Amino acid sequence: MEAKDVMTAPEQLETKVNCKIWVEVRGEVVFSQGRMRLLEAIEETGSISQAAARMGMSYRAAWGKVTTTEGRLGLKLVERFPGHREHGAALSETGRALLRQFQEFNRASQASVEDLFHKHMRGLIESLPPKAPSPVPLHPKTDDIQHAIPSD
Repeated sequence: MEAKDVMTAPEQLETKVNCKIWVEVRGEVVFSQGRMRLLEAIEETGSISQAAARMGMSYRAAWGKVTTTEGRLGLKLVERFPGHREHGAALSETGRALLRQFQEFNRASQASVEDLFHKHMRGLIESLPPKAPSPVPLHPKTDDIQHAIPSD
């Protein structure tokens, strides 16, 4: 048998679907995946400053997201302890509850989107030819649709 007569299995395309979830009230973002990560970092570090550094944002930006979210929700999410080196901030009970609820909502949403993607898009994905090199390099700013999605 010649090499050209050997049947090979079609290449399995690794696919992944992504979505961003955020909650708006009266047209304003009150909670999102970014704010979830910020609260997670505050919970882990015990500090807004350290959480901000971990996320690559300024203290002012992190503080602004926390206070804006608190104001829009009318809830105290973070307790601040100025002057305490070890524990500058901690999530309030309400903050912990909101964080846990959003984490679960986010996990369930991602799983549902993945299921829907496979249900509705499997045929299209399986029919795609193997990837050939792009003749024109993609421009990261104009060819990336992520820039159209609001950040927090």
